[in-house]
Amino acid sequence: LIEPGIIVLLSIGFMVLQRDLGSAMIFSFIAIAMIFAATSKVKYLLASFGVASVGAIASYALFPHIRRRVMIWRKPWEYASNESYQIVQGLYAMASGGLFGQGLGNGSPEYIPVRESDYIFA
Repeated sequence: LIEPGIIVLLSIGFMVLQRDLGSAMIFSFIAIAMIFAATSKVKYLLASFGVASVGAIASYALFPHIRRRVMIWRKPWEYASNESYQIVQGLYAMASGGLFGQGLGNGSPEYIPVRESDYIFA
């Protein structure tokens, strides 16, 4: 379990060096799920989440663009005209669809600027 852990940490480290933090996060959660599926031990699951939490906090401290994205995510209405325009439009689209949506082909995705990459449910 140590050798695969080292390989996973090295892979995640290389992703972080390339500033590809989204892929690093997805890879981390897949690795955590695989460790739990292979061992069924809760202590490994908790330890993995602990390491992932430390990594998330370190990323927040080291990368200014992560701090900015978190700030915009927490207060999207303050930046609705520029940085969080995508978030706000996605929220409007999801709210207008209601609980069951507007039906297949009846939505209005033209209001979401980058509709092919974000807010798949909008």
